[in-house]
Amino acid sequence: MAEHNPLAVRGQRRQARIDALKHEVAVVSVEVTKPEYARVLKHPHSGGFKKSGETLWLNDSFTQRRLNDGSIRIVERPADEKPEKPEKPARASH
Repeated sequence: MAEHNPLAVRGQRRQARIDALKHEVAVVSVEVTKPEYARVLKHPHSGGFKKSGETLWLNDSFTQRRLNDGSIRIVERPADEKPEKPEKPARASH
């Protein structure tokens, strides 16, 4: 009879839960409704706005709250036009 390892089973169950929670969140192009919002609004994962006042954000609960409070709006683009990727800030060298 094969030996039963409870840690291996626990790891498999944990991985199954993680896999079930994984889902791809859409990315949307958004812009601020007032220029002063661009300085203070920053998405926790996607970052802040470019000087143009437009950027790409994950379409998650944070973005939905900003849409509902009126501080941002979704920028509609033609299907053949791709939005620019957000610029990553340069890392400081040590």
